Amino acid sequence: MAEDRKELVAIVAAREDELAPLRERVLVSEKIKDGPRYYLRGTLRGVQVVLAVTGDGKRNADLGIRRLIQMCAPTRVLAVGLGGALSTDLAVGDLVVSSEVMEGEHTLACPDLQWLEEASIHLDYDLGRLVTVDEILATPSSKSEWYGRTWRDQPAAADMESACFARVAVAYNLPYLIARAISDAADEVLPEFLEDCRAQDGSIDKRQVFWKTLWRPRSWGNIVRLRSRMRRCASTLADFAEGIGCCVSLAAFPSLGALPASAIDMPRGVKDTRNPMPSVRCAGLERGAPASCASPLPAPMPRCEYA
Repeated sequence: MAEDRKELVAIVAAREDELAPLRERVLVSEKIKDGPRYYLRGTLRGVQVVLAVTGDGKRNADLGIRRLIQMCAPTRVLAVGLGGALSTDLAVGDLVVSSEVMEGEHTLACPDLQWLEEASIHLDYDLGRLVTVDEILATPSSKSEWYGRTWRDQPAAADMESACFARVAVAYNLPYLIARAISDAADEVLPEFLEDCRAQDGSIDKRQVFWKTLWRPRSWGNIVRLRSRMRRCASTLADFAEGIGCCVSLAAFPSLGALPASAIDMPRGVKDTRNPMPSVRCAGLERGAPASCASPLPAPMPRCEYA
C-alpha cells in the first residue's frame, strides 16, 4: 500500500553549483551510476533523499528527471535553482516558491502547496509564478514583456527548466515544489553574449562564457558578481531544501491535484499576493499516471518541447 512506502524526496537542480551547498549537508550512503549521470542517495535531517543534477536547458532537464524517477522511484520531487526576476518586487537573493508553473503563456501544473503549508519553514520567501522561457532574458524590456504575459497579480521569475520538472512530476502523480533564488533583478542588464554561449541542447557552455568574457573586459565585473550571487543563492536554496525536506509524510498529504492552489491557505508568515488567484487545473493527471514510479512511463507522456 502507498501508506507503507518509505518517503524518498528527490531534490533536483539543473547545475552542479546550485546543489553544492546542500550536498555538503547530506549524509551520503550510496552513489548510483546511470550512464553519464549519477545520483547521491542519503539522509537529510533524518529524511531519505536522492540528489540529482540534470544539466541545464529543457532537453537535459526533461531527460534527467525522467531517468532519476525511473532509477530511484522517489515519492515526491523538490526542484531548486536560480531564476531571473520578471517583477520589480523581487530583489537579488530573494527566494520564490512556485504557486504556478508556466511554459510561455500557458499554465502547466499546480504544485503541492499543502506540502509547503505543513512544513515549518522559518525563511523569508515569496509565492510566485515560475515562467519557463527558451532564451536568456538579458534586458529589462525583455523581462517586462514576459511579466506582462502573466496576470501580474503576484511575483514572477523566469528560468529554463521548471516546466520540465513540473510536467514529469505530474505525469508520475508525484507531489512537487520548485524553489528559485533570484540571481538577477528585473531592471538589471546581463551580458549580451550569454545567449550566444548556449549549446545545441540549450545548456550554457562555460568555455564559451570564459572566452567571450576574456575578450570583453567591461563584462568582467558583471560575471564576477553573478558568480558571487550564485554561491549566495545556492546557500539559500540549501536552507530551504533542508527545512522543507525534513517535514514530509506520505499519509499527511492528499494526492496531487486534490486541492487547487487557490483553496490552500498561505503558509505562516507569508504575504498573500495571489488575489485574484485563477483556478489551476493539474495537467497530465487525466492520462492515468501511475502512483508508483517503478513502472514505465504512461503513454502518451507529456513532454517539453525544445528547439
